[in-house]
Amino acid sequence: MKVIEKSTAQLNKRIKVVLLIGSFSLFIQSMTSAFADDYEFDPSLLLGNKNNININQLHDSNYVEPGDYDVDIYINNRFFERKTVRFQLNDKGKVTPCFNQQQIDEMGILLENEISQDNSQCLVLNQINTNIVDSFDASNFRIMIAVPQILLKRRPQGYVNEDDLDAGNTMLFTNYSGNYYKNKSNGQTSDYGFGSVNMGVNLGTWQFRQQASYSYNSSKSGSNSDFNWIRTYLQKPLLTLKSMLVVGDIYTTGAQFSSLAFKGIQLMSDERMLPDSQKGYAPIIRGIATTTARVVIKQNGTEIYQTTVSPGQFEINDLYPTSYEGDLLVEINESNGKVSSFTVPFTALPESVRAGRFKYNFTAGEVNNFGSENSYFSDVALQYGVNNTVTLNTGMRVGHQYQAVFVGSVIATKLGAIGFNSAFSNAEVGGNNYQGGRLGISYSRTFSPTNTVITLAGYKYSTENFREYNDVLGLRKSVSNDMEWNSNSYNQESQFTLSVNQSLDKWGQLYISGSISNYYGNKGHDAQYQIGYSNTYKDIAYSLAYSRQKTGQMTANNTFTSITTDPISEDMVMLSVSMPLGRSDYSPMLSLSSSHSSDDSSYQTNLSGLLGEDKTLSYSVNADYDTQNRAVGSGLHLIKQLPFTTLSGSISNGKRYTQGSVGIQGALVAHSGGVTLGPRISDSFALVEAKGASGARVSNGMGARIDPFGYAIVPSLVPYQYNNVSLDGKNIRNNNIELLENTKQIAPYSGSSTKIVFKTQVGYPVLISVKPESPLVLGENVYDKDRHIVGMVGQSNQIYVRVENRKGTLTVGKDEDSCQIDYSIPEEKEADKLILLSGQCL
Repeated sequence: MKVIEKSTAQLNKRIKVVLLIGSFSLFIQSMTSAFADDYEFDPSLLLGNKNNININQLHDSNYVEPGDYDVDIYINNRFFERKTVRFQLNDKGKVTPCFNQQQIDEMGILLENEISQDNSQCLVLNQINTNIVDSFDASNFRIMIAVPQILLKRRPQGYVNEDDLDAGNTMLFTNYSGNYYKNKSNGQTSDYGFGSVNMGVNLGTWQFRQQASYSYNSSKSGSNSDFNWIRTYLQKPLLTLKSMLVVGDIYTTGAQFSSLAFKGIQLMSDERMLPDSQKGYAPIIRGIATTTARVVIKQNGTEIYQTTVSPGQFEINDLYPTSYEGDLLVEINESNGKVSSFTVPFTALPESVRAGRFKYNFTAGEVNNFGSENSYFSDVALQYGVNNTVTLNTGMRVGHQYQAVFVGSVIATKLGAIGFNSAFSNAEVGGNNYQGGRLGISYSRTFSPTNTVITLAGYKYSTENFREYNDVLGLRKSVSNDMEWNSNSYNQESQFTLSVNQSLDKWGQLYISGSISNYYGNKGHDAQYQIGYSNTYKDIAYSLAYSRQKTGQMTANNTFTSITTDPISEDMVMLSVSMPLGRSDYSPMLSLSSSHSSDDSSYQTNLSGLLGEDKTLSYSVNADYDTQNRAVGSGLHLIKQLPFTTLSGSISNGKRYTQGSVGIQGALVAHSGGVTLGPRISDSFALVEAKGASGARVSNGMGARIDPFGYAIVPSLVPYQYNNVSLDGKNIRNNNIELLENTKQIAPYSGSSTKIVFKTQVGYPVLISVKPESPLVLGENVYDKDRHIVGMVGQSNQIYVRVENRKGTLTVGKDEDSCQIDYSIPEEKEADKLILLSGQCL
């Protein structure tokens, strides 16, 4: 398991905090603050024998003993990774970090000549190149390295070393949820129950998943229940191909053709495996610098990128996809003071692909829910970014007596991004052949002077004979079984959508959106329009919206039914206001809203907030009034996030009805150490092990704490990125347990279940006062029988240690003058937070 560990060598610093109190430590602090780091304190100025004082550990806050430590490495203020780094004495007697040739290469530092092919040689960066500066922060075990850009290899922003990626451990896990609902309305009582599980097990990078659900309802007319296996599939991330392989119950993406649920196989590009700055779309910036120059890129007046380039041509290909809209201003600041700039158009659509990037999707299988019909099919979809301006898209779907092709492109122009696509289908249904085509156009543009964003998309179906594959399968089954097939895509003639967003700066935000769909036959058309305005005044947020919805004859989607509903036309206006009732981040929130339609008006009030020390209890109290029924309603909803599960409950009542519900959801993970409960988990999660540290809180664990068995669940990790996982040991229930490390970092595969082990020390905290006739060296290390450092000598001949056994022998120092101290903890002192003993140096 490639978990990047937090160093355990901070023990000396913890000991200093405990021991170095009183007048002597104040004196040392005053002396070190009076002199710069280049000055050294002379121990002979102190009374007594200077040989009895190891002053290095006291006057240097970043002092560590020579040795190997796990540290965070930051390069130019950006985290690089955690590595084991050697610290050794230099010729000035100071302990400094050093690196071997392989480590320097991994950090991307360019050297004029390879110093040594032997990785056993440890190199000090500043001695290799005086332009490289490093500093060590012992409190965080962090090395800060400042390197000129010209001395760094070109790596994209958000780069993660593939050697650090963790495939995880073998575990069996499941998300579960259950809900019970009881309703009493007009004298009738109904009961409903629903439960679901989402199970999985990982074997290396092979990941098995299964989903199932159970439902139950009961009323005066009877009761029924239903159990369903929803999905079963096996997936495997393929890092070399930057792709994901899935076998089993899958869904097509629906990007070029209609989405299908099927059993089969799918292999597709997975952008999550790329560095953050390589995901999505962003243009490649090319230019020329006459000197070593600083290049700054701005979008809509905001700086989004900065780097240093060498003289000559340069290329920047690792911009984050901050926004699809807003031209980029590129400024070249030469070292001689000259500044030049140029503009790069930046308009895109969701289908846009970076220049040189290739994406693909291959699918084959059998469509679900069509019984005996031959529903096998295969899909191929390809996307390629030709350059900053053009993206090409193409695809094909082939099934039984069905063929369809798709061709499209996105062109980024100064006037905006324009997408064109066309599709052609050929199908046979009931002995008849149907051929038809579809044309589509999409447009997107941000007008920078006014910050107006326009997104426009329209689709036109050329004839009634264009068919999606799910419609063909439905029609075939309807012909053979004398039923009627209905779907949203069947016989759709055209669809038009428009979206406009206008920022008014401090005056708020205005939006307009709408869509119109027309159908062949007697289905009429659907239309909906919205216009809205929102703004804030101090802590008060308010919005006003108007909508109109009109539908033609409606039928259920993707079903065999002839049931239709009458056309609907409705207008609605809504006003809402929300404000916090206090100044803190956790102040309750009060929300008021009012909605008015053609034949009804309603008013709602809601008060919500968080309670508890960890803010794990959320509440919502609401009241409403409906003018049409002259009905007043009220309700209360609670959610409690426990370390091992989430509980919810609600109750509401109104005119002629009362309802209540209870729910539970969470996760269960079975592993080599037992079974652990926790909050719901996502696709990638971690199991934390910290033996004996029951009560320690997981910083990003949704309230999770280490359970009595030493485990907790981190419910969510971002795949292919570095994730920090921390433990807060303040609430550890056992005084004899100490966390030796509190932060770790992991970069997981997607779908991985990773075990992260935090080292703990089990033992008794002991402060030993050694008799004055045995003077000890101030600042000297204390060792146990295995020669591990367990403490340090403080003032007044005192040492602090944490020991595992009630009896034992400690060694102070490691040279010929070292001495041994025997100790024995009385039974009545075992539970003390700090055990005070006396001893003698033998």
